[in-house]
Formats: sequence, C-alpha cells, structure tokens
Amino acid sequence: MRKVIINLMWLAAISLTLWYVLPFRLYWLFDRIERHAKKAISGAELQAWATNLLAHSSINTTPEVSELGTNFPRQLLRVFDEPPIIKIHEETTNSQANICLMWGGGIIGHCGFDIGATNFIGNRGNKWNDGVYFWSEHPQK
Repeated sequence: MRKVIINLMWLAAISLTLWYVLPFRLYWLFDRIERHAKKAISGAELQAWATNLLAHSSINTTPEVSELGTNFPRQLLRVFDEPPIIKIHEETTNSQANICLMWGGGIIGHCGFDIGATNFIGNRGNKWNDGVYFWSEHPQK
C-alpha cells in the first residue's frame, strides 16, 4: 500500500510539473519566433516566395502549408511547434496584394509576417526588408 501511495505522489508531482512547464514552453517558443525566423530565412527569400505565390494563386484564400507542397519555405516550419496560417490578400484601394503568415492564437496572441512587393508598406511591425514586415500582437494582460 505504501508503494502505491508513493507512486501516486510521484505521478501527481510529475503531472503538476508538466501542467506548469508546458504552457511556459509555448510562451517561450512564441516569443522567439522572429529570432528563429531570422536564423532560418532572409527577408529577400521570404519576399521571393510570397511574390511568386501572389502571382500564381487565387486571391483571398487561406491555403494550408500542406496544400502548397514544395512552394513553401520549409525552414519556416522549424520556428514554432505549429505551421503558420497563410492568408492571401488581394489588392484594394488601401493596400497592395500581400501574404500574411501568422502563428499563435488564443491566450498567447498572434505574430507573423506581412509580405508583398518591394513597394508594399506594412501597417504594423518591424521592417525586415523592403516589403517584408514582422509583427507581434499579445493580448491585454
């Protein structure tokens, strides 16, 4: 009986540790997406991919990474635990056609890239390159 109680106590301790550690890992990874992306890909490479996708894809769609096959920069799959959401935006009177790559959701917030032609001006975030902007939005605390 004593062994059962000790084993249950260990199981409870491990469960509580994981319950606290796993969310912190998610926040830690999320806060480092831009840093990991900078190590994985250049702004020029992102822009070349995005402008090619804009030229050959339906506008106002949200394709899955798996649907793009080899037409997706695979190095971006290593910057976070989940692949990004991709949104293809058409040109409007207020904005040029662009691609939005976005990670996150819920309580951690969202971050990603707005990418267009070299004369595209993003309305949020840090400029990586002409036409390439990284942004991050955290929920109010």
